[in-house]
Amino acid sequence: MSADKLSKSDNKKKHAFHFTIAFDIVLLKEVYNIQPFAAHGKTKTAWTTVLENIVKALQLNPDDISPTTAPGQFTALLEAFKKSDMESLRASGTEEDYTE
Repeated sequence: MSADKLSKSDNKKKHAFHFTIAFDIVLLKEVYNIQPFAAHGKTKTAWTTVLENIVKALQLNPDDISPTTAPGQFTALLEAFKKSDMESLRASGTEEDYTE
């Protein structure tokens, strides 16, 4: 393979995207603002808007991020929170009787 072909194919490769705390924070803020799950019939458009806002806020290369990045990471964060929250509740215990 010639050097020209090699350099052109390298330029077309997607870079691996690594999530950062900043990405997660901006993602959560954008999901709160845009509420893509409440956009009945326009969910894909809403998630695209979320992703565009994240790219602008963090000055990311949009070619490095797939359209499923934002909803996938949001779901992962939500699952992690639920798991942590349940473990915390189990560890602390709860009173069985409630009196006023």
